[in-house]
Amino acid sequence: MEEPLAKTTLEFKLEYFNTSSTLVIRNLIRDLSQSSSKTELFIKWYYEEYDEDMKEAGDELRMLFHRVNFELVEVLEFD
Repeated sequence: MEEPLAKTTLEFKLEYFNTSSTLVIRNLIRDLSQSSSKTELFIKWYYEEYDEDMKEAGDELRMLFHRVNFELVEVLEFD
């Protein structure tokens, strides 16, 4: 965070997370998006096609961080 690259990408491929990990993810995105204007932050939120809860969680984060390049990526299943 002290010397960020011009572009930073976070990729999330989660099968499960709870309230505690939600707070960690939210704080991480918040801190990175506010830490420096020198980096362009990209978030890729992967979810399995049948997992509506994970898709909804990604949608909520995308709305919360609407100024961040936030992409929801549907996959058949994780490897």
